[in-house]
Amino acid sequence: MKSLSKTELARKIVQLAFFAAFPGIFVAVYSGIKSLYMGIFHQTADISEFFPEVALAVMVVLATVFLGRFFCGWMCAFGALQDWIFELAGMFRKRKTKVPAGVDAALKKLKYAVLLLAVIFIWTIEMSPALGYNPIDAFGVISSDPGIESLKLLFESFLPGTVIMIIILLTSAFIERFFCRYLCPTGAIFALGSRLRMIFIRKNREECSSSSCKLCTNNCSMGIDMSKHDEIHSGECIDCLKCIDACRKSNTRLTVLGKEANHLAVVLVSVALISGVILGGNSILKKSLETKNAETDTPIGTSEKETSESSGYSEDSEVKEEPAETAEPEGIYKDGIYEGTGIGFRGETRVSVVVENGLITDIEVLDSQDDEKFLVRAESGVVGSIIDTQSLEVDAVSGATYSSDGIMEAVKDAVE
Repeated sequence: MKSLSKTELARKIVQLAFFAAFPGIFVAVYSGIKSLYMGIFHQTADISEFFPEVALAVMVVLATVFLGRFFCGWMCAFGALQDWIFELAGMFRKRKTKVPAGVDAALKKLKYAVLLLAVIFIWTIEMSPALGYNPIDAFGVISSDPGIESLKLLFESFLPGTVIMIIILLTSAFIERFFCRYLCPTGAIFALGSRLRMIFIRKNREECSSSSCKLCTNNCSMGIDMSKHDEIHSGECIDCLKCIDACRKSNTRLTVLGKEANHLAVVLVSVALISGVILGGNSILKKSLETKNAETDTPIGTSEKETSESSGYSEDSEVKEEPAETAEPEGIYKDGIYEGTGIGFRGETRVSVVVENGLITDIEVLDSQDDEKFLVRAESGVVGSIIDTQSLEVDAVSGATYSSDGIMEAVKDAVE
C-alpha cells in the first residue's frame, strides 16, 4: 500500500474534520452571496438584518481572493466526498478517465452558466425553483442533520435532487471532482475571485525531466494542463497540492508573493486563517440568532434544539384601535383561532392564526423542522407582510424562500 506524504495526510485530516464539523459551509457561502445580492437589488432588507447571514460568505470569499481556493481543495465537504469516492473507485477501475482538453475547457464554462442563470432567474427575477430538485439542497438535508428522518425526507420531498446528487457522485468515481469542475456555482464564484490571490504554484519547465513527463498535469484534481505554464494563474486551481507531491524532481513549488515557501507551512497557515474566518462568521450568526430569540418567548419547534423564535407579534400585543369616527374595516375571513400546516424546506410547518373582525391579527409558528436561521428570517418577514396586507400571497424572504413558502402555505391552510 502506498504511504501517504505529509501533505496528503494533512489534507485528509483537515477534510475529515471539516466534513464532520462544517459540512454545509459551501452551501452557506452561496446562500449568503445570494442573500446579499437579493437584499440590495430588491431592497427587501436593511444591512443590519442580513449582515449576520452574509458575513460568513463574504469573509470566506475575501479569504479566497487573497489566499486562493484552499477552501475548495481542503475544507469543502462535498469536494471531500467526491475525492473519497474517486479514490475508492480507483481500487477497481483500470485507469483514470481523461477528458479531452477541448471538451474539458468547454464543460468548465458550465458552472459559470449555472451561476449566471441563477443570478438572472432566481436572484433577480425571483423565480422560485421547485422544492426538491436541487442536488445541493439534498446534500444539505443529510449533512445538516443525518438520521432516519433526513433519509426519509431525501427520498420523499427531495427525490429528484437526491437522484441528481447520486448521479453526480457516481460520475465523480470516473472524473475527478466532476461537480467542482463543471457544475458548482460556488466554485464559479471562487474561481472568479481567486485570480487576485497571492499564492501560486510555480514550476520551471526547463528543469522538468522531459517534455513528456506531465506527472503534475496527470495528477491535477481539476485537469489543469500545467505543461504549458511556469506559474499557474488559473482560477480552476483548488490548491490540493497533488502536483507538488507528484513531481519526482521537486520542481513544482508553492510561492507567496513570488517567493518560494514551504508548501505545507503555507497550507496550514491558510487553512488556519480560513478556519478562523468560518468560526468568526458562525459566531456572528449565532449571536444574531440568540439576540432575535431573546426578543420573544414564543417557542418554535419541538426538537432537542428547541429555541424561542421571534415572530414580531405576540398574543399579548395590543391591537391599535381605530379612531371613533373611522369605521372598523370589514375582513373576509371567519373569526376564530385556526391551525394549518404547510411544507417548508425540511418538512411540515404548523401555524396558529387568529382572525378578529374578519382580519388576520396574529400568526404564530407552532412547530417547524426547518433550520432555525432560515425559519427566523422567514417568519420575521412573512408574518408581518400577511397581517399588513391581509393577503396570503406575499413576497418570500430573500434567502429563506422555502421556509417562507411553508409559512404562507400553512396560513392559507388555516384560514381557507
